[in-house]
Amino acid sequence: MNAIYKTFYFCLFLVLLGCSSVKVKHLQKELEMVGQTYHHHLGFVLYDLEEDKMVVSVNGDKYFTPASNAKVLTLATALSTLSDSIPSLHYVKNQDSLIFWGTGDPSFLFLDSVDRTTWNFLDGGAEKLYYASNNFQDEPFGAGWAWDDYPFNFQVEKSALPIYGNRAAVRWNKNLAVLPSILSQRFTEFKPLEPQAKLSRAYHSNNFYYANLNPGFTRHIPFINSDSLLVSMLGDTLKSPIGLISKTLPTERNTLYSLPSDSLYKWMMVPSDNFIAEQLLLVVAGAVSDTLQTAIAINYAKKHVFLGLPQPIKWVDGSGLSRYNLVTPESMVAIWRMILDIKEIEKLKAILPAGGRNGTLKNWYLNNEPYIYGKTGTLSNNHNLSGIILTDKSKTYLFAFMNNHYLGSSSNIKKEMERILWYVKSNF
Repeated sequence: MNAIYKTFYFCLFLVLLGCSSVKVKHLQKELEMVGQTYHHHLGFVLYDLEEDKMVVSVNGDKYFTPASNAKVLTLATALSTLSDSIPSLHYVKNQDSLIFWGTGDPSFLFLDSVDRTTWNFLDGGAEKLYYASNNFQDEPFGAGWAWDDYPFNFQVEKSALPIYGNRAAVRWNKNLAVLPSILSQRFTEFKPLEPQAKLSRAYHSNNFYYANLNPGFTRHIPFINSDSLLVSMLGDTLKSPIGLISKTLPTERNTLYSLPSDSLYKWMMVPSDNFIAEQLLLVVAGAVSDTLQTAIAINYAKKHVFLGLPQPIKWVDGSGLSRYNLVTPESMVAIWRMILDIKEIEKLKAILPAGGRNGTLKNWYLNNEPYIYGKTGTLSNNHNLSGIILTDKSKTYLFAFMNNHYLGSSSNIKKEMERILWYVKSNF
């Protein structure tokens, strides 16, 4: 009997192995067909988290422009570097004065932020306030950003101490309402040549123009940041004058912390906020040095976080706005694996977009229960998705699905991705 059972189980093993091989081959064939249909650069990697092995790799070692998948790199770097709370200000007190420096924290008076730690700190003391920005040694825009995207909400300037998200909130009901209100006087109504024109800003100045606004119109538009504008906005908001001085960040200083780090990570990942991602790298740079500069954070991550990747990365910004970034699908999956070494899967899922539920995945990958948790990345002619996929067999996989250089709309590519990932969910 023992020999019979051994033979039976060996035959069953061969059958299951054959089924697994058939599924993999079918998946590879489908991926190849999609690449041929749309004549684009396609890469796909599927990694079995529980068995710690690669199941499928199609062009997994080839380089792709990640777009907002770069935020996965930013998340891994922040998780590896920052504490449970975000540093908001550095400060020193000298007799009747308080001198403060920004840390890159983007949350101060930003949109629907409910954290008022920084506000209460600056508003609650009797000391005269002075702002210094000497620790910010970066450019407002990242390397490779498109210059003509300057008036759009997805390309906001970086700074040491952002206020109102470094953008103006514009609303129209019967009249124009602008927040921060100090910018209201810079808005001018005009009659454009194009009847669809709504809101714009001059390239080199904070002169804004609007026309043809309908009731209920709401939009955010970046402003050009400067130290003088910041202290004016702060003074107007706090109803107290703020001094501007030049002073190097001292070694002996105090640090004020604001909101929990996870809330900022979720803010970055779910709606894919580029501004949050860029500022997070500045916060990281300030944590590992005394200088707020994106390159410092990236170089630190390459040396201390992203060790042993299957292929090296080319990484220049936190958000993925730059087309200079290059990452392979295999390295994307390896970075997700690093993240899961730091953060358990249920807590990670809580800060990610979920298929059919929220954020950039709200209208895709629908199911009674989400089976995709991850990060999209979209630029014109490029769409990527990487993260976690949960299958009907109670298996957990990591994946990276990257599509570069297709022509036309991304909708067809997304439909193909949805079809293929549904196959993975149902069969693996």
